[in-house]
Amino acid sequence: SPNSDGFFGGGKTLLRGGFGVFYGPGQTEDQIQPIESDRISSTFTGPIPPSTTPLAFPLDTNAAIAFFINPANVNTRSYQPRAYSSNYQIPEKVYQYTVSIQQELFNDTVLTAAYVGSQGRNLFLRSVANKILLGQTTVLSNV
Repeated sequence: SPNSDGFFGGGKTLLRGGFGVFYGPGQTEDQIQPIESDRISSTFTGPIPPSTTPLAFPLDTNAAIAFFINPANVNTRSYQPRAYSSNYQIPEKVYQYTVSIQQELFNDTVLTAAYVGSQGRNLFLRSVANKILLGQTTVLSNV
């Protein structure tokens, strides 16, 4: 017959478990991306033409506006559209769980076996639309 003081007996075995749900609105930067999408911008890396004065704080807003609306500078503008998936939901959630068993082998020595896992739900996913195609080594130009 089994002995209650065997490997799992004698008060030297411990079973632990845990579970948690972590949720929230996601990263603030991810939430404001649609706002960032609806703008056209220019970046100044030197003096705003026709001035030769280096950029300094505070920026001469009139010169910046004049530079931006000048049709000759249209190629200095950038537009980076961003969009959310139509099934993106808030709040984002992460489920975390763990289970472990501990057994005291002898004085001051413990053996632990554990399983830890997590699953995310409704997480924001960044993707790159202009993906690098593996195996493509030739870039054709003027075609």
